This record gives sequence, C-alpha cells and structure tokens, in this order.
Amino acid sequence: MPNDNTICKIDDIKKFVKLRDAIKPDVSITLQVTFLESNLDELEKLIIFAIEHKINRVKGHQLWITFQEVQSESLQRNKYSIERWNQFIDKVSKYKNQITLVNFNKIDIYNDELDAKGECPFLGKELWVDHEGTFNICCAPSNKRITLGQWGNIKDISIIDMFNSPEYSNILQTYKDHNVCKECSLRY
Repeated sequence: MPNDNTICKIDDIKKFVKLRDAIKPDVSITLQVTFLESNLDELEKLIIFAIEHKINRVKGHQLWITFQEVQSESLQRNKYSIERWNQFIDKVSKYKNQITLVNFNKIDIYNDELDAKGECPFLGKELWVDHEGTFNICCAPSNKRITLGQWGNIKDISIIDMFNSPEYSNILQTYKDHNVCKECSLRY
C-alpha cells in the first residue's frame, strides 16, 4: 500500500507467527489481499512467503470500484485483464496442496452481463466488527453496504443473536435481489 512500511509489516507477521506457534499453534492465520493490476506480479511471492512462514491461508478479493481513479486497477475491467488473471490462477494452482487459497478462482471471460452471478463469499460465513463495535455483514463500501440494513453493535447484541435474527435470515435468502449485491465484484 502507498506510504506503508512493507518491511516492518513482514517483520510483524513473522513475529506474530512465532507467537502463535509458541502460545497456541492451532490458531489459523490468514493474509488478506485485494487483487489489483499493480500487485498481480507480487501475489505469487506472497503465497510463497505464507507457505514458508506456516501461514494457513491467503484470501483475496477483486477490487470494488469506489472511485473512477481506481478503475485501472481492476482485473475484471476488460478481457485482457481477465485473461491475465486467469493465467495467474493457472500458475499458482500448484500451491493449493500446500496452503488454502481463498477466492483464487478464474473469471468467466465470456460473461458480458453486469450482474454478479456467484454466491456471496461473506454472508453466513464472515462478519466484521468496526472500531465502534458496529456489525458489518460484508465489505462493500459503507454507502452501499448500509442499503442492506443496520445489524447492531456488539455492545447491544451478541454475534450469535445477530446471526440468528429474522433480519439476518432474510438477507441470506434475498441478498441477490439487492442492487449492491447485483453489482458486487466479489461474486464472480
């Protein structure tokens, strides 16, 4: 990331893995990344780093286009970018027996439809709690995610109760009808 100290981050990850191994070796560690034109050539190195340092998973997502200025970073913007991504997936498939690679899937180059077709990679599987304790059910930009509803705060409702609420059960059944989910770049 711009203005980030990559060397410091790598050292912190190594320290964290050592702590995990010493204290609770059964804890799973995931490195998460956004797939971009500018980092595609580095992703294989990240996978190798993760394998070498006993990291359990590398999870990534295609870029949400939130500003026109980042459109050139999308690996889904044209057939050339999709072909490049798909070639990368072929190249790194050899690592799948050494580490879990999440969302490292090919993109259908012949699908010209704008609506997303795949299953949601988050609902029913993941949840984020922001710095104020608010539940976020997906990683869509805030102004889009809010259209899916308000999900409460960890101070007021347990995670289990939120997951078991009628509202959450409803969104699991109806998310494909929501505009934000129809345009989601992560449901490929």
